[in-house]
Amino acid sequence: MKKYIFIVIFLSIIFPKFALQKANDKSKFCRNYRSGILENTCISGHRSIITRYGSYQIQKYKNFYLKENVKWIDECTYMNTLIETNDPANSDYIGAHNIVIMIHVKSDQYQTNENNSLSCVIKKIGEIPSTEKN
Repeated sequence: MKKYIFIVIFLSIIFPKFALQKANDKSKFCRNYRSGILENTCISGHRSIITRYGSYQIQKYKNFYLKENVKWIDECTYMNTLIETNDPANSDYIGAHNIVIMIHVKSDQYQTNENNSLSCVIKKIGEIPSTEKN
């Protein structure tokens, strides 16, 4: 019985610390994506390069671009609002919001969860020179 109690106490101490460490790692990694040059590859086949400056980002694909405000809701969740585009297929969405939850966050990439489905993999491929950061 003493052995059982020891195991229960040991596990109750170790697992919360492990879970907290994992959460801290995720938050630390999420902060890594607040600015930078990102490669965006989506399940739909859409591919783009995103230059994120913290409070806004510019997404370029083919001969088009989207400029979006980025509002950070918490360490790993943000809301994009489309403010400008030259893509006629997206011009009706100016002013629309999209909430993005960062999941499976690693030091070099994360997946997006948008509208309760996996959407894209975003990889960090570069930093923005400090003179360009917002």
